[in-house]
Amino acid sequence: MTKESEIIFYRGNDGNVKIEGFYHNESFWMTQKKISELFGVQRPALTKHLTNIFESGELHEKPVSSILEHTADEVHHPHHFHCILIVI
Repeated sequence: MTKESEIIFYRGNDGNVKIEGFYHNESFWMTQKKISELFGVQRPALTKHLTNIFESGELHEKPVSSILEHTADEVHHPHHFHCILIVI
């Protein structure tokens, strides 16, 4: 049975890093910030990596990226999520 919108937590060896994401359509999805934390790189490095992947045609952006809204204090905040498989 597929679970939708399951929150996933990761902790580094020091116990300080918490990564949030969700599982949807057999893939894990995270924001660029959370993917950067997971792999221990700065967000601009990840952005450059993703840009190179899309510009080279290795992957098309639409199937591996999604803009979802998060509601906090009754205000909708759009967040850009990526399938975690794009950086592995």
